[in-house]
Amino acid sequence: MTDGVPDECGSPMFVAAAAGTHQLLAFRFPSIAGVPALDGNRRLFAAATERLGNRGAVVDAEWIGFLHTLGGELSRAEYHFSRFNEVLSVMRRRRTVAGGPVFADPEPARAVYCEAVAHLAAIRTFVDIAVYMAARRLGLDGRRAEDWQASQAIGRDPLPDRYAHSPEIGALRRHSAWFAQLNTYRNCMNHRGWHPNSFGYFERADTAPESGDPLANVMLVPDLRSLAGGSRPGTWTYEDRTWLDQLLGELGAGFDAVLDALFDIWGIPIPEAARIPYAEQPGVFLTVPAARPIKGQEPPVIYVFTSKFAVRAFIEKLRRNGLEIAYRLRALRPTRLKANEEVYLLGYDFNLFGPKASVQVIEHSDGQPRMAASLQVEPQHAGDFAQSRIEFKLPGTLTGTVYVLDGPDPGGQRRDQGP
Repeated sequence: MTDGVPDECGSPMFVAAAAGTHQLLAFRFPSIAGVPALDGNRRLFAAATERLGNRGAVVDAEWIGFLHTLGGELSRAEYHFSRFNEVLSVMRRRRTVAGGPVFADPEPARAVYCEAVAHLAAIRTFVDIAVYMAARRLGLDGRRAEDWQASQAIGRDPLPDRYAHSPEIGALRRHSAWFAQLNTYRNCMNHRGWHPNSFGYFERADTAPESGDPLANVMLVPDLRSLAGGSRPGTWTYEDRTWLDQLLGELGAGFDAVLDALFDIWGIPIPEAARIPYAEQPGVFLTVPAARPIKGQEPPVIYVFTSKFAVRAFIEKLRRNGLEIAYRLRALRPTRLKANEEVYLLGYDFNLFGPKASVQVIEHSDGQPRMAASLQVEPQHAGDFAQSRIEFKLPGTLTGTVYVLDGPDPGGQRRDQGP
C-alpha cells in the first residue's frame, strides 16, 4: 500500500441507486494514517435521510439541510477532538522516550493546540446554527432569524422577549455556565491568541517549575476568571493549573447534555445500530453510468466512444440516416481496483440488453466514426438492475477516458414516424 492506496482491493460492493439511471460502486480503501475514523453523526444524518423530526414552521428541504449541516459540525468537532487525542498520545510517548524532567517538543505541541482550537470552534458553530434554526422553527424569516445571537439568547439576563417562546433557547439557557466557558475559551483562542511558542508537554502532577510556565507547557490553560472583558495574554493567570485535556473533557460532557436536550426538542430519534460494522463499511463511492441501447437495433449494442469527436460523428451519421437521437453523454474512466488492472465498469440492465451484450468501441477517423473493436462481455447478474454490471478492457493501445450514451433513454426515432 502507498499513501493510503491499496496494492490490491477486494471485490467491490454494488449499492442500489434510485431511478435506474446509474449505480454506485462502493468499496473501501485502508485508513489514512493520522486521519481518524468518524462515526459519531449518524443520528442527525439518519434523521435527514428518513425526513424525521419536529420541524415547526421550517419547510422540508430547509429542515433536511439543517440536519445535514449540524451533522457536519458534529463530524468536524469529533474529527478535531480525535486528532487532539492522537497527537497528545504521541507527545506523551515521545516524552517517555526522551526522559526529562524538562521536555521540549514544539511541533506536536503546536498541533495539539490547533486541534483544540478547531474543536471548540466547531462546537460553537453548532450552537450558532441551532439558535438560527430555533428562530426559523418559530416562523421568523431568514433576515430576522439572522438577528438571533447565541451570546444574547443564552448569556444575557433578563432574557430578551423575542427569545422567550423558543424551547431551544430555554434548553440552552439551562446550560448557560457551560456556554459561557465554551464561548470565553473559544474567543480567547480564536481572537486573542494563545501559546504561540509553547514547547512541550507536562503531566498535571509534574513538579518541574516549567510545568507552570505557559510558554513551556502547551497543556496549561489560563484561569477562566482572568479572561473576562477580553483581556490580553499579559494579564492572564494560571493559578488553577487547569490542563487542556481536562478543559476539553469538561466542555465535551456539557455539549453531550446540550445535544440530548436539543435532540429531544427536535424529535431526533436514536438510530438503530448499523448492520455492518463500521470498519467493514464502504468508504469510497464511484458513480457508474448505466449504458442504454439505441432503439431499433437488434441485437442491442452498448456503444463506447474513445472521444467526443467520435460521439458527434456517430450521432451525425445516424441523423443522416433519418434516426433522431436524444441522449446524455457520460464520461467513463478506468478503475484499477484489482492488481492495478485497468477495467471499465458499466451498469447493466438485463431487461434492455438480455443475458448477453456486445460492446462496440467507436473511434474517430478521417471525420467518420469507425468501429475499433467489438467485445463480447458476460454480465454479472445479482438479481436486479441496481446490482448488475459489466466490465471490459479496451484493446491494444486504447486507454484513458471513454464515453457512453447514458440514461434514462437515448431514444432513437425516425423523423417520418412522428412524435
